[in-house]
Amino acid sequence: NYWFGKAILGGHIVGNDTTKWSVRYNGMKMIFRDYNYVDGFWLGDKFEIKNRLSNDRSLNINPYIYYATARHRALGGSDIIYNYAPQNRGILTFSAGSRSEDFNSLTVTRYQNYFSSLVLGENYNSFYQRDFFTVENDIYINKKLRVAASFGIEKRSGLSNNTSFNILNRHHIKPNLFPNDRFDRTFFSAGISYSPFSNYLIKNSFDVHKKQVSPVFHLEYEEGFSSWQTNNSKYRKLKGGVIHNIQLNYFNKIDYKIESGIFLNNRTVPFIDQQHFGASDLLINLNSLFDSFLLLDNYEVQTDRYWVNVFFNYSGKYVLLKFIPFLQGKPFTENIHIKTLFTPDIDSYVELGYSLSITRNMGIGSFVSFQNMEGKKF
Repeated sequence: NYWFGKAILGGHIVGNDTTKWSVRYNGMKMIFRDYNYVDGFWLGDKFEIKNRLSNDRSLNINPYIYYATARHRALGGSDIIYNYAPQNRGILTFSAGSRSEDFNSLTVTRYQNYFSSLVLGENYNSFYQRDFFTVENDIYINKKLRVAASFGIEKRSGLSNNTSFNILNRHHIKPNLFPNDRFDRTFFSAGISYSPFSNYLIKNSFDVHKKQVSPVFHLEYEEGFSSWQTNNSKYRKLKGGVIHNIQLNYFNKIDYKIESGIFLNNRTVPFIDQQHFGASDLLINLNSLFDSFLLLDNYEVQTDRYWVNVFFNYSGKYVLLKFIPFLQGKPFTENIHIKTLFTPDIDSYVELGYSLSITRNMGIGSFVSFQNMEGKKF
């Protein structure tokens, strides 16, 4: 039945993709958006409202409203996205809302934490309450140079676990981090990225790439300032780096990612605003084999001083196993990984690995880690 399918999977309630106005319901997949021991279940939904203002301008409004069953609190907000220069990908975004957020958004996904908490009785993420307003502008000045700037005000407070329900009735539950703290922030940031070999045509507002956009250099400055809130976070952070993909030949390629940064002052940098890293010490996870640390816990390493991390990956059709005759025709790629991280607290951390991947987002591998030249984990 058409309407039953729309209720389950979502669809347009008013209009469609070709009308000036349209309203889309996101379906039952968004009704139970999250489950964690701080909030309990999120019960609600998300909608998409679109308005074609003209041939080259559009307005998207994405409201969401949820009820957190364990905290007995409404969570909601909206993103208002104004696309004002499609040929330059000009996007102005206003966001406001009240919801829980992860202390380290680069690590274990909320969906993975959702499943583990609900079924296995193990929680990986820690959350805080965030009431916020932000505005961000992002635009390409030309084919090679992109600039972005943002400003935001956030009221942030620690939370405690409010439930322990899980299907298997297990209780390997970690307490939430900083349950009684306040760490508000007023901030702004500005950044640029530059792709010297980017070369593409604009045709009917779509990018037709003539060359791979590589390498990409980026630089960003972020500052937390002001003291008008409670326990304001104050810091100045500068970070930059490069991402580069090099196709050696039809069978082999290498890619690397280098990033470094420094806090120019560390007057008041709470845990939440320190530099965190993509890390998830899980056997099965949704982080990348190529640019995340797979043998570090998600809250194990952070810094408020300086850092350098490097990811180097070599991918080939014939590296090791593909030389075995019966495996030569199989559709997988072999990869060698070298990952390093330097901070004042851990000095040197290194992960070495070998993996087989069907796509860049799906693979299996073995990794070993070293800290200050001593073996740490396999």
